[in-house]
Amino acid sequence: MDRHELIIDADFQDLVPDYLARRKTELETIGERVEESDFTYLKRLSHDWHGTGESYGIPFVSEIGEALNRAAKAEDKATILSLAEKLEQYLAHLDIRYE
Repeated sequence: MDRHELIIDADFQDLVPDYLARRKTELETIGERVEESDFTYLKRLSHDWHGTGESYGIPFVSEIGEALNRAAKAEDKATILSLAEKLEQYLAHLDIRYE
């Protein structure tokens, strides 16, 4: 898979690693939440992602959050899992440069 390079404002250098660590931790729980049909949690989570990704300079998180919110509202488990996998792969291949 190709690497994804992002240039993020240096003012966010202390914040972005923790932000990404939280997203990775949340990704670990999505399968469990889908199994439990916890769509309330998934809607809240997706809303957070949609609202914060661009703020941290990572618009793909916002895009996935928006799509995840639609899938959670539709209770579409397969799409939720697919979107989580896409974000997981994206983050695994993300290179960030701060300027």
